[in-house]
Amino acid sequence: MEFNKESRGQIQISDTAISEIVSNVSSKCYGVIGFVNPSLKEGIIKLLHREHQSKGVIVSRDKDKVNIEIHVIVQYGTNLKQVANSLRDSIRFNLEKLTSLPIGKIDINIQKVNIK
Repeated sequence: MEFNKESRGQIQISDTAISEIVSNVSSKCYGVIGFVNPSLKEGIIKLLHREHQSKGVIVSRDKDKVNIEIHVIVQYGTNLKQVANSLRDSIRFNLEKLTSLPIGKIDINIQKVNIK
């Protein structure tokens, strides 16, 4: 996404870079165990390895805003609503701080609760 045109040139931040930021920030949030690839068929939930965590994040653009959809596995015993709200706030804060891009909606999809 092009967000800054200057006389010295333009700056672009790719969806891949954004998804990597989101997955890194999310992995540090309390209660988040890991990420799930949303493109897998329903009923197949597979924890993504660290190097593939960004596949659990979908980045889309709506006019001038960046929208995020994230698919996570959460630890059993945590308050799911609090984990989701904390995750959403952390993603928004860090993306705005690191990229200066306007952030639209952030959808949190809890795909599984890890009981182990």
